[in-house]
Amino acid sequence: MVSGEKLPILRGTSQNNNSDSVTKKTNHGTISPGPGSPLGSNECLDVKSQTADRVEAGGTGQQENEGVRNFSFFGLSSAKKCTLALLCLANTAACTCFSLLAPFFPAEAIAKGMSQTAIGLVFSCYELWVFIASPIVGNYIVRIGARFAFIAGQFLAGGCSILFGTTYMVAAGDTFITLTFVLRSVMALGAAGFSTASFSLAAYSFPDQVSVVYAVLEVFTGVGYMLGPVLGGFLYDLGGFGLPFYSSGSFLVLLSIITYFTLSVRNDNLRAQKRQGSVLSLLASPLIVVCCVTLVSGTYTFGFMDASLAIHLHQFHISASVTGLCFMSVAALYSLSSPLYGWLSDKKNLSFPLLIIGSLTVCVSLLLLGPSPLLPFLSADLGLAIFSLILLGCGNGAIIIPVVKCFYIGARRLGFKDGLDLDGLLSGLLTSTLHLGTFLGPTIGSSVMEATSYEWSTTLNAGFCFFSFLLLIAYKAVERWCLKYDDDDKPSRSSRADSPNIVLHTSDTNGSVARPAHDTVLHEEREF
Repeated sequence: MVSGEKLPILRGTSQNNNSDSVTKKTNHGTISPGPGSPLGSNECLDVKSQTADRVEAGGTGQQENEGVRNFSFFGLSSAKKCTLALLCLANTAACTCFSLLAPFFPAEAIAKGMSQTAIGLVFSCYELWVFIASPIVGNYIVRIGARFAFIAGQFLAGGCSILFGTTYMVAAGDTFITLTFVLRSVMALGAAGFSTASFSLAAYSFPDQVSVVYAVLEVFTGVGYMLGPVLGGFLYDLGGFGLPFYSSGSFLVLLSIITYFTLSVRNDNLRAQKRQGSVLSLLASPLIVVCCVTLVSGTYTFGFMDASLAIHLHQFHISASVTGLCFMSVAALYSLSSPLYGWLSDKKNLSFPLLIIGSLTVCVSLLLLGPSPLLPFLSADLGLAIFSLILLGCGNGAIIIPVVKCFYIGARRLGFKDGLDLDGLLSGLLTSTLHLGTFLGPTIGSSVMEATSYEWSTTLNAGFCFFSFLLLIAYKAVERWCLKYDDDDKPSRSSRADSPNIVLHTSDTNGSVARPAHDTVLHEEREF
């Protein structure tokens, strides 16, 4: 148990639980665990000592609030630094492991008797299984344990990657095809556990900077997807089919072992906690439904680009390395812009405006990329294609990052209370929606492209994004003029369902009074 992780469990309450609690007296007040608190006496003393350190440091509530408001890695406790570093490293390693087969697997698979359609299904089945499994993991994240799901997901995905590297040894034909599908599907189940738990851990460990931390994780996710094809091609040239999978899989397994001994999350397994609902119950929120549609439109674009962009760029007679740089430009712009969008969403309360701007930006970029037959005055040009890819990366960042905060607003309006249970539900929904888009993109987009042309397929994609843009505008108009929301989207973090009932008693000149323990210090009210 890392002591630095114990302080965030202090949650304020105004209830009078003094008669049912055992108090610990200090020079600065008395700490009382409320009824049913999982804290033992030693843990109460740890909380007491950390509280005393805060008071002795001379920090006021306003100063601490400013510290929460201005997120800084170097200002975090050592435990939180460790948690964030592990999440970032795991995101990079896992995404590298999942994407490294793109440069060489199709050619190897064809040599083993696999058709082009089957190759595409090997890639898309991964997205399909993550889409199916993520809501299930999210529903039971409290029972499973976010820490366990995170570590087990890494271990399972890494082990399957190692086994995938041995598939070149089996006979060509049905045996090879079946084995690759099975291993890719099981790897996806590990990815579902890892991805869902990753966001849950981030939201639980950094409750007041959810969008910023999610944006940071997305930066490292983008880095992983950029490194994957490059590293995979290099290792393949160096040691053949197996080396990329052996290396990345072994690193992911090793990372899961390191995480097991270093990552400590307080109150991770609250098996007695009453579940608030399911992932499907979140869809009762119109805001969440609108955001899901918008998110699918953005990730649909990413999936479609993976399957078709290289074919479109081939007409410009550029080398494979330049084509790779074009792919990288989308991921790079997305990664670089993500922290800015996270900051604007968390600190400037611009989540919904960013969604509107992002949808329109992606729509315009797709119309230019074709270019669309609706714009007959434009002709296909490499410079125009690169410019549209830059817009695409920036626009998708404005779609994906702010969705997180809007999800929380919609859930609170339904009456959900903050806690690990809600974090898991929203994480499952978020991960599932992301992968639904990346599954539909290559599946539907490639079919449309085969039936018509690349220009019309990008135009159809642009129409999907424009539909989400109109849907966002319509929802905002209805919300403003018809729906009345007061303060239900301004949560009090003391209401977290997984929080022990702890009260810090202090004395003033008039006697002993009870007040929430660092309620204004640790958990500022977030406005969206």
